[in-house]
Amino acid sequence: MFSVLFALLILGLAGVMVMAILATMIKVAVKLVLLPFKLILIPFVALMVVIKLAFVVAIGAVIGALVLALLIPIAILVAVIAVPFAIGSAIA
Repeated sequence: MFSVLFALLILGLAGVMVMAILATMIKVAVKLVLLPFKLILIPFVALMVVIKLAFVVAIGAVIGALVLALLIPIAILVAVIAVPFAIGSAIA
């Protein structure tokens, strides 16, 4: 009885191994078939990455300019308010 179960176990393991090998072979075949398409699309993907990078840098420059444009008037206002106190504390 145990020999029949052991034989069934061995057959099951062999079947799993065969399925794994077949799945690997199919995966490799699909990768080889799709390789030319991948090689054709690489320049387009690189172009999209460069455009996206330029867009992100441009948005960062705009945000930086806006922050700088808001900080300069605030700094001038702080200086106008703080200068009389600084002069007063230097005299005293």
